[in-house]
Amino acid sequence: MQRLTQRRKQLQRSFGRVELMQPGAREHLETLLAVFFSQRARSAEAHLVPNPFLNTDLKAFMHRAAPSGLRTGRGLRVFAPRAGDSILPTDRVLVTRDSDAEFAKSMDHGFTKFSPAKLLSHDLFKEVHARGICARVFE
Repeated sequence: MQRLTQRRKQLQRSFGRVELMQPGAREHLETLLAVFFSQRARSAEAHLVPNPFLNTDLKAFMHRAAPSGLRTGRGLRVFAPRAGDSILPTDRVLVTRDSDAEFAKSMDHGFTKFSPAKLLSHDLFKEVHARGICARVFE
């Protein structure tokens, strides 16, 4: 936890305040989806992770499913940490009444040294806990 706190402080000193973004409007959601697809494509080009999101049917599904998370708070929800003007990794979380399940992450590899994916996971756990859902981490 101490290392994570140090990384957050380093990131904030370098790029500005770090906050968890949850889109409240469709245009914000579309921005995060575009960032997600772009980050996944760059990671695949660098041979870091496979990119099933090149499939147009899967992309279309994501564009159809994510707006339900805006309206109901359930279904496919999109989160991303932002540091200053930079959107870091993005995360898709499938939310049901009793549980949240991570669906897919993306990453901007220019921020790797700050461990933004771990920061995102930590912030998501806090958000889930605030809704009364108990979360466990397995590493």
